[in-house]
Amino acid sequence: MPFADAAKIPNLQSEFKEGKEYPEVVRVVRVGNNAEDALAVECCSGTHVLNTSSIIDFAVMSDRSSAKGIRRILAVTGERARENRHYARAVVTRLESEYEDLNRENQINPPYEEKIEWARIPYVESARCRELLKSIKKKRKTKKTVIAA
Repeated sequence: MPFADAAKIPNLQSEFKEGKEYPEVVRVVRVGNNAEDALAVECCSGTHVLNTSSIIDFAVMSDRSSAKGIRRILAVTGERARENRHYARAVVTRLESEYEDLNRENQINPPYEEKIEWARIPYVESARCRELLKSIKKKRKTKKTVIAA
């Protein structure tokens, strides 16, 4: 359907209001019988496949609430999903190492946190990274108190 026509659909949920640009022709996905009383009507710019094996890998990058009872996810597929998972594993390994170093050494290394490219870390893995960072910060605070004493 032409995007200009889709934009006129009542209750359309789309990111064009947020500045996202769509192609001239878009898919419109509807949950419900018609656009007026549907649970959701959206312009879809996602990936459609017949078999999930054709996308190789899949990683949810963000999950947010766009309205009460409505979630919007952003995901990547294929090689990009693999690369992002690989990057996330490397970050987790680095953070685990940093935590262990705090257990062994009396010095406190500069924080690694500011070097993390959060946009490259899939949603689930980002929770593990944030958990590790919280533990590291807590340990650093305790360590600074001990060193100062």
